[in-house]
Amino acid sequence: MKAELDVVRARDLPKILASYRRARELDPLNPLIQAHAILFSFYANRPEIAAIEAKKTRELFPDYWLVDYFEAIVSWQLRDAEAMARLGLP
Repeated sequence: MKAELDVVRARDLPKILASYRRARELDPLNPLIQAHAILFSFYANRPEIAAIEAKKTRELFPDYWLVDYFEAIVSWQLRDAEAMARLGLP
């Protein structure tokens, strides 16, 4: 456990993603692990991918509350990106 925390503290993204992928392989029906795909895509500023991950996670776990929360965040991010594009902002 300490080794995993050291990776996160060091912000070693490739190792973090490798650990996440491994967790997803080991426990594909864990709603918390699946929902984090939404969060990772959000923080990577990839709202389109986050929306796709949210849809996949929603299909697997239709009643899981965390998906609702993450979907709301992604919706805000998409709305903000569209508004910025309409205004010609970077």
